[in-house]
Amino acid sequence: MSGTHLAVLSALLSSVMTYLGVHLTIHPPETPKKKRIYKSAFIVCGLTSVLLIGLQARQNERELKQLPRDVAEYIKNTMPPGALFTRTLVPAAPTGMIAMVDGSEAKMAIGYADQIQAFLRKQGEPPKQVRGESNLDFVVRSNAWYSRVMNEYNKVYAAPAATLVDSLIKKNLLELQVAELARNPVNPLGIKALAIQIQVAGTKLATQETQ
Repeated sequence: MSGTHLAVLSALLSSVMTYLGVHLTIHPPETPKKKRIYKSAFIVCGLTSVLLIGLQARQNERELKQLPRDVAEYIKNTMPPGALFTRTLVPAAPTGMIAMVDGSEAKMAIGYADQIQAFLRKQGEPPKQVRGESNLDFVVRSNAWYSRVMNEYNKVYAAPAATLVDSLIKKNLLELQVAELARNPVNPLGIKALAIQIQVAGTKLATQETQ
């Protein structure tokens, strides 16, 4: 099950618990049997919520372990052959605004990390040199792809991500250096690493909110 599915299930479960709380406030149970039913429902929802958070934390841990292999693969597939070298400089992202849903910064962080990862999945795999393609053609095609991805990320996602990271750092949920990564992820691999860091921090914060 993907992180997106887990986040959606967690959000749905939270909505159910909120509805039950409002319903009980307006219509208190009249019999001991109904009280036991509602109490059991809250217990089941609470335990399920903890389970979902645990599964998401485990998935985040797997992705963090996979990151070094992704780095190696990225270097292998994107290093221009021979003496051809290129360098892309990405400007620092301005501070942006991001909306908080249901007053939960944890849901906001997890949801925004899912949005960033969905954006990366939409871009497809990084370019690889194909048979018969010259070194120069590969470099030009590869640079065009990375430039397009980074321009779109900076236009839509960079500013809110930087604002969110600053907030999570203040809560001691992220290391200070993540702020630099948020301001200038440099390439899609940096964006992926940033999304994972935000998702891990959001999962930690969700655990704190449920305690």
